[in-house]
Amino acid sequence: MFKFFASFACFLATIWSLQGCQKGTSQRGSAESTVQEYRQKVIGRWVEVDTKNEFLEFRDEGMVQMQSPSTNETCTYDFPDATHISFNCAPQGMPPLPQVWGFALKGDELLIKGPGETGKYKRE
Repeated sequence: MFKFFASFACFLATIWSLQGCQKGTSQRGSAESTVQEYRQKVIGRWVEVDTKNEFLEFRDEGMVQMQSPSTNETCTYDFPDATHISFNCAPQGMPPLPQVWGFALKGDELLIKGPGETGKYKRE
């Protein structure tokens, strides 16, 4: 009888651990689809509403071109979650230096919020 309970307990532990793996895979898959969804929505060229001289051009492969009178650089971008965007503008060959900013997308309006400032962009 003890062998049966030991085997049954082992069986239950295996099932529970496999369910945990499936849940993690499902959540990871969901996060990956959210990233792809946001990438599809931001692709294109955006102009900063107030100055009209700052531009962001998002590309599908995870690159963004940032242009302003004082900046012209290409960075990578990612979405760690539904309310943040991460930019990595480290020069090639240097260690990654991601910066995480607040993020909101409503139709053709994009808000990127950093410490003490919020950039408001419209799709061009």
